[in-house]
Amino acid sequence: MEKVCVYQDVESIRKSINWCETVAQHLQELADDLSEINITPTIEKIQSLYSGESLWDLITESCDNQGISSMPKRIQELLRKDTTKDMDKLKAKAANLIHTDEALIEWDLYQVNNGKVIIQFGYKQIMTDRYSTYVDTEARSAVYKKWLIMEKAIKEFNQAVSEAPKDNTLFETMEKAGMPMAAKYDRRYMGGLSLPDHFSLAIIDANGTPTLKGQNFEYIK
Repeated sequence: MEKVCVYQDVESIRKSINWCETVAQHLQELADDLSEINITPTIEKIQSLYSGESLWDLITESCDNQGISSMPKRIQELLRKDTTKDMDKLKAKAANLIHTDEALIEWDLYQVNNGKVIIQFGYKQIMTDRYSTYVDTEARSAVYKKWLIMEKAIKEFNQAVSEAPKDNTLFETMEKAGMPMAAKYDRRYMGGLSLPDHFSLAIIDANGTPTLKGQNFEYIK
């Protein structure tokens, strides 16, 4: 079944796409900062800056080729303290970059490749789908087909009423007499299907029921 889009929250789509791109820029800053202190940036490490987790295990794992794990415990502790200072600075920066709950950052949309933060391919469509409504089930399709039939019928009805010649004698008489209320009785613009407070041949009432105003047929010649 080919799905049909029947609604889009355009403003929410725009904001969510912009947010994804803004987050990517901020994450890139943190990735660059990690690289500057010789830590290979990954999304997991950047996420740890937001969540307040210790990065030491991740750091030693990525830097073990430098022999950190084989160093004396005292040396490791000194390195840990020195690194912790850098991490505290980065955590503070992370908090300042994005003033929001980390849960609002969709981490699975991002990855780091050779130091560059990349947003998942198709993220714009993901955001579009999130704020769109589609006819994508059998039940929706059945209702939508009825809507198309009704929409076509209403347009044809409105056009027929618009094109039908009108008896406008009352308006013309009042207009010639210069009566200020004449425009109220101009029947040339009688609508087809409209709201109750409009002059038309049929209305949609408060319950959504179409009702024919048969008395207005007298204005059609």
